[in-house]
Amino acid sequence: MWQVEIYARLKADNGQYFTTEELLFKLHNLMANKELGDHVFFENLAYDDHEFEADDAEDVDDDDEGTPVFVVWLGS
Repeated sequence: MWQVEIYARLKADNGQYFTTEELLFKLHNLMANKELGDHVFFENLAYDDHEFEADDAEDVDDDDEGTPVFVVWLGS
């Protein structure tokens, strides 16, 4: 196994904001098919203290510039 970072761009169903349930449901669905070893329990969702910059990745829309970045912490 290798330790990796998984990046995902999520959009709210209503196009404006996430409800707590919707966000947790989407995060769960993203992680459900990943081999996480013993790190399977949700521990925290933390703001990464910066915003997405288009220079950080290839193949991204300019509309994503300034999008807040969050980190999901999983534990065992």
